[in-house]
Parts: sequence; structure tokens; C-alpha cells
Amino acid sequence: MQACSFRKPYLLQLPPPWTDGSGALLTNGASGSAFIFGTYPRYFLYNFRPYSIPRVFNKLIAVSQLRADLRFKRRSLSQQQHKNTSARMCELIGQSAWFKESQHIACYLANDGEIKPEALIAEIWKSGKLCYLPVLAADGVNILQFAEYTPDTQLSTNRFGITEPVISGGNTRLVQNLDLICLPLVAFDDRGNRMGMGKGFYDRTLAFLNSDPRPIKPKLLGLAHGFQKVDKLTAQDWDVPLNAIATEKDLTFFD
Repeated sequence: MQACSFRKPYLLQLPPPWTDGSGALLTNGASGSAFIFGTYPRYFLYNFRPYSIPRVFNKLIAVSQLRADLRFKRRSLSQQQHKNTSARMCELIGQSAWFKESQHIACYLANDGEIKPEALIAEIWKSGKLCYLPVLAADGVNILQFAEYTPDTQLSTNRFGITEPVISGGNTRLVQNLDLICLPLVAFDDRGNRMGMGKGFYDRTLAFLNSDPRPIKPKLLGLAHGFQKVDKLTAQDWDVPLNAIATEKDLTFFD
């Protein structure tokens, strides 16, 4: 592979150190080009100047390593730690005006060490509100639908091994008609930027929130452990920032 030939997009397969099971999409600020760093096997599309290669690779390594480190740390928590965090977070959110004023609230079923929102889901049901869970769209467009979730909802496992409701009989609600979405994350900063698993499902689904002015709903509330906060995440144009973050310590609003 010759550096002088880097004048058009190429598709490369990177070898296994790049196998943390997640992906990232970054940009090369110098040339304005983008390159895609997906899930294993690692493929990478680029169109940038040769001198930028080390800098770009360093960015890839840093993002990938941060995601891997935080995923490992949250998976290492005990069941009791998860239970305590879930209970405390439910208390904080349940007391908030956002929760009290919302009727249609989306949550998720935890995976890969994510904050477990079972206590919050139980509080949604107890309060007479409607709970929804994300479902991968069946047509392969890589966006999310939101299906109503009750104790009697039939569940299935999607292609990532995540449990989700079976869509049937009009049990979905348009994302624009949800009042509040509680979503998982890998990392966040004090400006509301969120790092997810790298596949972009939430960002694509919620892209309409990046319009100006931003729609009033749904509000986006990230759920995380306090240790998942980082100093700064570099936001891309397609990233949809959070309105607030809930940890076991407090509830922080960004707008």
C-alpha cells in the first residue's frame, strides 16, 4: 500500500487489535474527509492526506480504547452495585418534573453492563404511565422503533442478542410523540455529549432533534454510572446531545 496513492476512498480491513466489538465514526479535521471504523471485521473508509495517517490512527485508538475501558468497568460491577444504582436513580428521576409531566416514556433493557432501569420501569407502570422499549427496524434501515412494554409483552432477541418487544397490532409509537427517552451510554461529558456503542442507532433515529429550533420533545435523559463521565467528548455533526444525565449521585440538566 503506497501513501502516494491516497487520493480516493479505499476500503481496508484492519487486523485484530481493533476488536472491542464496537465502532466509531470520526472525521479528519485537516481535510474535512470522513472515515468509518466499524465493527469486526474492522473496515475503514478514508480519503485523507498521507501526513494525517498517524494523527487519525491515534484518534481511532483513543476512542476505541476509551469505549473498551468503560465497557469493561461497567461489566465488572456486582449485581448489588447495579441494584443500588438503579434504585437511587429511580428515586432521583421519579421526583423530577420531567417524569411527573411525562406520560409516554421510553426506557431499554440493559445489556453489556448498562445501567439497569428495571426500578424505573416499575415506577412508570405504578404511576399509570406508558413505557416503551427500542426495537430494531425490520427493514434494515438501522433506526429504532419504540414499542409499548408491559409485564405481558411478548419479547424476542434481536441480531445483537438484545431483548426487545415483538411488534404487533399497532403497539408502536412515533418517536416524535414520546415525552421522555431514557437511554444508555458508554460515556458522557458535562456538555451533554454522549458516546454510545458506536453503531449510531439512537443518533439516526433522533436526528430530527438537531433541527433549529430543537423540538420540545422527546427529552433525552442519559442513564450512567458516575465513573462514565469524561472531561470532553468530541461531538460530530450527526451526534444528538442529551438534555440531561442521571447517575447514582445526581440529576444534571444541560439546557
